[in-house]
Amino acid sequence: SVVEGKAEEIFRELTTHKLDLVITNYIPNGIDVKGLLHRSLSKQTICVFGSEKYKPLRKGFPESINGQPMILPTYDSQLRSDLEHWFKTKSIKIDAVAESQDIGLKKLMAIDGIGLIPAATHTVNRQVLNGELYEIGKLNLISEELFLVSAQRKIQNSIAKELFKSFEI
Repeated sequence: SVVEGKAEEIFRELTTHKLDLVITNYIPNGIDVKGLLHRSLSKQTICVFGSEKYKPLRKGFPESINGQPMILPTYDSQLRSDLEHWFKTKSIKIDAVAESQDIGLKKLMAIDGIGLIPAATHTVNRQVLNGELYEIGKLNLISEELFLVSAQRKIQNSIAKELFKSFEI
């Protein structure tokens, strides 16, 4: 089964053994991490992408995105706080026109020209190759790391155990 949901719900299901593995860009901290095992799957630099009408913003990036419409991840994403910190340190004000957890929805809005999206390159590779989205610039020092998370168990699921050891992106 593949499920989607809020981080606290997903990790609760993992710790109660309703799920075996979770792929996430968020690792819980403190008491929430007790009994969880994780390993890094990938770490990708975040770039800003937009439709063809935003291609001129490549020149003068990152200052060129000041005041531009932006489609952002929701506040429960680590990426959102990293982006807001980056915008603040660069003195860049953006117009947050939409928020979404769903990368598919963000890509569709960006393709339609509604705004720019910050994303890891691998998530928009097809749209870039098709000429639907263009890389406007890299957000140096901001990356998204994906983790594979499992919960400790007395009786291991042999398939989950093997996937935890060998799964790669």
